[in-house]
Amino acid sequence: MASYKRDINLFKAAGGGVAKGKKMPLTKKLLIVMGLVFVVCVGAIGILIYLVNNQATTYKKKTDIMENMTLTELSTKSSLEEFKVVDYNKKVLQAIEYYNESNNSTMTFLSDNEIDAVKKYIDDGGVYSYDYTSFDDIIGALIDKVGLDQYKLDEYEDDYAVRLNDLQ
Repeated sequence: MASYKRDINLFKAAGGGVAKGKKMPLTKKLLIVMGLVFVVCVGAIGILIYLVNNQATTYKKKTDIMENMTLTELSTKSSLEEFKVVDYNKKVLQAIEYYNESNNSTMTFLSDNEIDAVKKYIDDGGVYSYDYTSFDDIIGALIDKVGLDQYKLDEYEDDYAVRLNDLQ
């Protein structure tokens, strides 16, 4: 047993018993805390600087966009006013042309069927020939023919004369 005691004493002598903690000096603790506070402050200041710069660049982008839109608005506004004037003048000219065409007898108010009937009447010979001196000589017969064409009278029907007389 003695050897066992001696081993414990040797163990204690070697410093293996109860480990004594060496106390850290107060100045060293203060330096570590100050270092940590410094790192945190520098990080916070860095983050704030980054945010301010980010806001500044965003603000600059937005003001540039606003200036570009203002310039576009100014150039477009004058072009739009010119377009409105040109469009108004175009509509006035169309109204004048319509009036002139309708009053100069270059425009007809006949339907497509009536125009086709006039063409067919002239092409088929009808009462129109080159023997007449003017179109006025046959206009009465032409108007009657076009007016009656919509009723699709057949000259070969038995009651043709009666129906024609009734329609006229």
